[in-house]
Amino acid sequence: MKEKKLVHMLENSKRQFELTLAETRLCERELSRVTTDFRRIHKERNVSVNRWKETLNYIKNKDTGIDAIAEVIKYPSLVSNF
Repeated sequence: MKEKKLVHMLENSKRQFELTLAETRLCERELSRVTTDFRRIHKERNVSVNRWKETLNYIKNKDTGIDAIAEVIKYPSLVSNF
């Protein structure tokens, strides 16, 4: 009787272990997918940030050019001396 009880407990433990193992593997696959998605999105974010910085630099350069032209318009006599 004791032997049957131990065998039954062993079988239950084995089933529980297999269920836990299956759940762990499922979680590992999900974590791997999330990791891949995170890395992809992080790269996309970096590209967007870099484009934004480039755009700001472009605007800054244009503003500098506009300011220079405004000075020429404001003081045309300075240009005619050249």
